[in-house]
Amino acid sequence: CDPAAIATEICCCQGCANPSPDGSTEELDSRARDDLARILASHQPRTLARSARTAVRRPYLLLAATIGACLALLAFLFMDPRGVTSRPAYAVTPPQLVIVSSGETTNVSFDRLIACTKQKADATESQRESQFADWSLWSRVDTGDVHNAVAPTEHQVKWLPDRSGKSIVRWGRPWVPSPSVELTMREGDLVREETFRTGEFHVMFPEPPPSDPNALYRYLSVGHPISEQSTPELIAAVRDLRMEWRTSRVVNGAVLELLRRKKDLQLAGTAVDRLGRIGTAFIVNHRQGGLPTRTTLVFDATGNLLTVEETLTVTPGKLNVAIPATISYVAFR
Repeated sequence: CDPAAIATEICCCQGCANPSPDGSTEELDSRARDDLARILASHQPRTLARSARTAVRRPYLLLAATIGACLALLAFLFMDPRGVTSRPAYAVTPPQLVIVSSGETTNVSFDRLIACTKQKADATESQRESQFADWSLWSRVDTGDVHNAVAPTEHQVKWLPDRSGKSIVRWGRPWVPSPSVELTMREGDLVREETFRTGEFHVMFPEPPPSDPNALYRYLSVGHPISEQSTPELIAAVRDLRMEWRTSRVVNGAVLELLRRKKDLQLAGTAVDRLGRIGTAFIVNHRQGGLPTRTTLVFDATGNLLTVEETLTVTPGKLNVAIPATISYVAFR
């Protein structure tokens, strides 16, 4: 309601009640005097004024209520029921890898790395063990998702041909965007330790990997539809292999040969991985998971796979991350 309009309405009402609306000072007749006495006795102006004040106050009361509701909504969005600030606007993801052009071509880089796997006579066979740091956007702490830091886990896996073995998982070194972030875990804290009796350790690749590229392709295709999903699935198979086996030099050479055959895997340059190691980085862009994704592989100078990372490049879909966003990585030791 407009206060000025209300005031005008009050004046109009008062004007209608005035027996001498033109302001004349002439003596009133008896009828006018009776009307005036009746109007004054009714207290109508006081009632109207009270109504007007109420009407004028109503917009301010509405405004105050609206502001209060907005503040309550903001408090709900940014505070959890215990009064502790909730997750950030975006879930925290690792900084992007810094990759510098090396001046090589993709084929030259593959040739150089494959040659390195053959330089030394190495009779060492692949070992049934692995050690790696692992992180993904869905890492969990105390049964809750971690949204305010990158908290990797360190894995030590060792198993025997009878599929008995042991797995130890500890918290790795977290990365936080701000020193003010407090975490419940500490680097080195034990997450879990498991011992497996004969036949209990489940692996995807129970037999040693072959060193011939064609045989290795068939070996990796068991459980991984590489022929249908091409390069991203080949990379996933190689990653899964390394999570179970410490591969020999000759097997590393066969892995590089299979990757070189995939023409969509291109050299990116020289990179420093999550564990501070320098290597040669290759990338492939795909949509295997449904969203535009860049997968990065980093190899050291001997041709050993160091890191596999996945980064969303265009849209986060329903994920609460800022683009570009690395959503997972595995760094092999």
